[in-house]
Amino acid sequence: MTIETDPSVGAQLASALAACGAKRPDELLSSNLTSVHVLWQCILAMRTGDESFGSELLHLATNPSVHWAIRRTAIWASGRLPSSDSLLKIAPTVLAESTPLTIDDDENFHCHLYLGDLLENGIADLLGSGETAFLELVQSILDTWWKDLLWKDNLPAPAEAARWLHSALIADPTPAGIERLRNSLHVPLLHAAVVRGYRIRNMPEEIEAVLANASSVWLAVKCLTERRKIGRDDPDLAPRLRKILAASALGDVPLLIRVVDETEASAGNSAATPKLPSIDPPAAPASRILSYAEVIGALLGKKDLDLGHDQPLALEPIDATEMQRLISLADPSNDPRSGVTKFTPALTFTSKGHLVSQETWTSTGAMTPPERLRPAIAAANRFDLPTPWHDERLRSSWNTAYVTQFLGSLGAQADDKRFYQVLETHADIIVPVLGKFGGERTVKDFLDDRLIPALKRCAFLGGHDFFEALCSLSRYTISRPALPLLSTLLSRFASHLDGYQPGEPDDSVGLWRGLARLKDHPMFREIPRWRKTLEKTLRANISWFHKRDIVRILEADAGSYIAVENQLVREEDWAHFYQIEIDLLDKAAERLFSQLRP
Repeated sequence: MTIETDPSVGAQLASALAACGAKRPDELLSSNLTSVHVLWQCILAMRTGDESFGSELLHLATNPSVHWAIRRTAIWASGRLPSSDSLLKIAPTVLAESTPLTIDDDENFHCHLYLGDLLENGIADLLGSGETAFLELVQSILDTWWKDLLWKDNLPAPAEAARWLHSALIADPTPAGIERLRNSLHVPLLHAAVVRGYRIRNMPEEIEAVLANASSVWLAVKCLTERRKIGRDDPDLAPRLRKILAASALGDVPLLIRVVDETEASAGNSAATPKLPSIDPPAAPASRILSYAEVIGALLGKKDLDLGHDQPLALEPIDATEMQRLISLADPSNDPRSGVTKFTPALTFTSKGHLVSQETWTSTGAMTPPERLRPAIAAANRFDLPTPWHDERLRSSWNTAYVTQFLGSLGAQADDKRFYQVLETHADIIVPVLGKFGGERTVKDFLDDRLIPALKRCAFLGGHDFFEALCSLSRYTISRPALPLLSTLLSRFASHLDGYQPGEPDDSVGLWRGLARLKDHPMFREIPRWRKTLEKTLRANISWFHKRDIVRILEADAGSYIAVENQLVREEDWAHFYQIEIDLLDKAAERLFSQLRP
């Protein structure tokens, strides 16, 4: 490390050494020491429990000029050292600090979150546009964000928050001043890190002491949440927490009372959360094979076959001449009228005379025998004879029901060659229906690597639902030739996220369900650069819960260790959850770190 003169390269080396070689933080020392070096020294101390770095952790954690993420990591690391001395020395200094944003009384500190996000994204650069323009812009942004919140009664008005931010920036608009402001807005996260450290070290009395002196509902909830995780089966815990709250300034806050009530209700109920049952598509109904004579009789209206609505229909083998006759008879122009005719007495004068009644015809909506038979006839057309009515129905905007019946008949024909003949011609129509939940059930026995050419041709067609269908069907392609297809689908997912603009929704169900299908493919981790592709998407403008979806995929591979640690360091746990993302990331990073150790 001492020979590398390029700070950026040195920082990358620091993370690489921490991941796979270094045993002590001092091995990451460099003549060009950067904040990244210091951060990874703290991470390495946290993973190895190196007591010799304790004094440096104490200095970093209690120094307000240090970046808040490094301070928090130092606090976490101090909680993992064999001795609790470092954490006990750090805690009083950190807990004595306070946030300058006193107008935010929200239980989730949303104003802290959003103003911190604005600072992170360079809002201070717009101070030169003038006070009015700056305030109008910030207010409009906060207005948009505030509208999406379910609970915002204790938030300051967007205009008030904008004025506070402007005043705070004007007080010291230098880069150092802006950095100090950003760090000060994250002081509550440092408080939460201390409380979490107490929980990790199994120090319930210290958590209760912080709760008794909590100055905000936000910190009190963090204390209650962490305290619940220590001795949750203790029947005396809830009464003791009520007593502590009653003696504090926050004793009558409904949210805190509710959290304590939930703690009491869960006491003694430490059983693992039951695994949700898997949802399997319904089995395909039994098919029915029809003779040529039966189909002719039904089309001519001479025979009632009592055809069920969902039952897949197939035809016995017939020759080309018989098929041509069926195609002609099944033409919709030959269909009998199916409806109710009604004559209503009414005197009407026309140019040709008068009428004494009016005829009306109303469709019953019932499916006629020809309608039920058309998909089966088309499926049996292995001669590829022209079938205009079939092509028209396939291309219809409301083709799902017809295509579903057509697939059912293809499956009932038990002719995989005919299925792939159809797929070759109409892949863009068949794939969206085939890839739906349960859509492939009637032709499941046909699906294998022969799907690859059709899926590759369609890889960039359609919207998010089409993408989901492609990913769902890819699970039937399990040989090496499928890798280019899988790579293309992952690239399609990533390229879509690259196009997101601030404020644009990223909640397409099909897109994210498609990724979920894709990551379950047995060869997913053989896709070239799959980790780098997903790591890049973490920098996209997507919702926090979607970022977590991506991180859960990365966590499964030891090669993602650095990415998981970086995500842990950046995670901001403002919202309250019993199962916090920081714990999940920390657990995953600890596991991956152990896997990388020689």
